Amino acid sequence: MKFWHSLQFTGTGDLLSLARTVERETPFHGVFLGDHLVHPEHVLSTYPNTSDGRPGWPAATHWPDLGATMGAIVAATHRLEVTTSIMVLPLRHPIVVAKMLATLSVLSDRRVSLGIGVGWMEDEFRALGVDFHTRGRRCDEMIDVMRLLWSGEMTEFNGEFFEFPRLASNPKPLEPVPLYVSGFSRASMRRAVEKGDGWISGNTAPERVLEALPVITRMLADAGRDDGSFELIVTAKPDLEFLKRLRDLGVTSVFSYPHAERYARTPTAREITDDLLRYSESIIEKLGS
Repeated sequence: MKFWHSLQFTGTGDLLSLARTVERETPFHGVFLGDHLVHPEHVLSTYPNTSDGRPGWPAATHWPDLGATMGAIVAATHRLEVTTSIMVLPLRHPIVVAKMLATLSVLSDRRVSLGIGVGWMEDEFRALGVDFHTRGRRCDEMIDVMRLLWSGEMTEFNGEFFEFPRLASNPKPLEPVPLYVSGFSRASMRRAVEKGDGWISGNTAPERVLEALPVITRMLADAGRDDGSFELIVTAKPDLEFLKRLRDLGVTSVFSYPHAERYARTPTAREITDDLLRYSESIIEKLGS
């Protein structure tokens, strides 16, 4: 089982020193970043992971550009892997995302992957002039476009949302960049099984995760993908017994997520470092023994 630590809800200026601390002082496999492009003054959409439907972080929370931040982290480290949980993929154009990831793959020697989802904040889509209601179909098509472009060869595409004549995009990644799909809906799980390299549970109640794991496992078996090539990634709090149960259920990676009270303010670098070291000692070292 691999362990990843969240660098969300962190001051942008602290990110590189924290990434170096993760690499040098802990056995974490990697770090992950979150994604929002804007924070509307009045968020009208319902946030799915709180009881009152409101996001728990203030507008001043940092959501740094993913491409720039991933590039800076891999340049500042040597072994650490970097991913996202999650990039709101349908807010972007697939040619731009494919180019970003291919470049990062080469520069990092394959230390990047991408967790993707369709997003929940309709207000954000409206601000960018992107149709919220077709985001699922557009996400499916975007994955197809990116995988085509990663060949580095001349290719063309004619879909519902994206169309281009024969063209090539280089550099191509050293190998196809792993794409992990997040979400509990049947459509999200289908997308993960049919088009992804893994599934991310997202930050939710343990009971919901335990209900979903048999479903995604069965879908993988039905699709002939139960050969160990698919990542099952669960976002979980540092509960040793629960994590042991997840390991026994075939979970391959755990995303360590900050407690909800941390959303309301930006923690200090010292607080995050203490969290990292505490998690390493109380969870990773014990599960590895």
